[in-house]
Amino acid sequence: MHCGACKQSVESALAGINGVVFADVNLEKGTAKVVMRENVEDALFREAVEDKGFELKGILKAGTQTQH
Repeated sequence: MHCGACKQSVESALAGINGVVFADVNLEKGTAKVVMRENVEDALFREAVEDKGFELKGILKAGTQTQH
């Protein structure tokens, strides 16, 4: 992901997941920060990112990283 349009596309996809309050993509780091009001299944994040043409390499939750 290299451009602002891609960033916005992924942020919108993540923010559109039920239970997500906020999503912010960091282009330099290739990461996204997501704030949730409730637990969201990892598969929903993967699907949202991959539907936009990108790869989700891992998820970090509450200080514990899980690779799927």
